[in-house]
Amino acid sequence: MQPWPALVFSTVVVSRMRRDAALYLAAPPKTGKRGRPRTKGKRLCTPKVRSTRLRRKDFTLTTCEFRGSKVEKLLWSTDVLWHRVSPTAMVRLVIVRDPTGREPDDYFFTTDLTISAVDVLSTYAGRWSIEIAYRDVKQIVRGHQPQSWKGEGPERAAGLSFWLYSAVWVWYLDVCGKPRLRCHAVVHQEVHPVIR
Repeated sequence: MQPWPALVFSTVVVSRMRRDAALYLAAPPKTGKRGRPRTKGKRLCTPKVRSTRLRRKDFTLTTCEFRGSKVEKLLWSTDVLWHRVSPTAMVRLVIVRDPTGREPDDYFFTTDLTISAVDVLSTYAGRWSIEIAYRDVKQIVRGHQPQSWKGEGPERAAGLSFWLYSAVWVWYLDVCGKPRLRCHAVVHQEVHPVIR
């Protein structure tokens, strides 16, 4: 991976972290002595080793938005230096554990140290709808097979594919979305006949 020191300060990144990532404490302050100052602090254990050392009481049980539904997850977070990826700025490591123990632990990071662990998980899970849109554009609209390979043809074909996909969704919600709701309301009306 290429480091992005300039990118960290202008863009917020939320993504998965490698299980074997080499993590460090922040660089110690300059000592004023001769020689190059240290760029990283003490070496920390990898996220996988850290999660095995954590007990259930170390985590916080929270309810968060996860792919369109509310789920309970155990969250733990700390700020670390991932020197290989971001040699000058700290990142927030978030370890997510399933309370039932069925799923393996997940490891996420963010370059924004002000957001909470719940927001990191919800932001990453919100990416699922984007992945579905990419899949649909490629498989349904066939946006990955442009017929023009000269000049700006592929870029224009990709833009047109996403525009077409969006137009179909807007049309569906406008034409098919509303009548179904009206029919749903009509079906549930109760009729009470009057007997005389």
